[in-house]
Amino acid sequence: MKFNDAIIAVLLLALAVALFLGARTLPSLPGQTVGPALFPMTIAVALALTSVAILLNAVSSGRMEPWVVLNDGIFSPRTLASVLAVPASVIAYMAFADVAGFLAVSSGILFGLMMVFRTKVGVAASVSVLVSTGCFLLFRSVLMVPLPEGAVERLLMEVLHAV
Repeated sequence: MKFNDAIIAVLLLALAVALFLGARTLPSLPGQTVGPALFPMTIAVALALTSVAILLNAVSSGRMEPWVVLNDGIFSPRTLASVLAVPASVIAYMAFADVAGFLAVSSGILFGLMMVFRTKVGVAASVSVLVSTGCFLLFRSVLMVPLPEGAVERLLMEVLHAV
């Protein structure tokens, strides 16, 4: 499936405008020149500039492309499973993270997604555990953002404190 670049650019430009306007409503911190709106507004401006560049490129090319081009394999079971796996993983995380903890759920989700996308089992298992552990340690220790804890997280933190 391929979408026309001009349509994608217009949609991204609308998203950039909405993000920028939404970020302007964030409260500023007293005595600070930089507030919580700076980062989302910066992202919105970058997205808008990129969208305009894509739109100009699509319009200036002079080609009249259809809005959407569907290929033959779009409705195959394999493609549908790949498309549905991503929202299913978000729902699974919301349903199980508080019960099982971040590491178990995120490792399982990453492993499942890599299996759907045809990654080798050994690679999927090792990458899912390493990436999940790295994200957990980054958020917990560096960024000081709490993530849902389960038995695996408590064991990992005990091992790290013992070392």
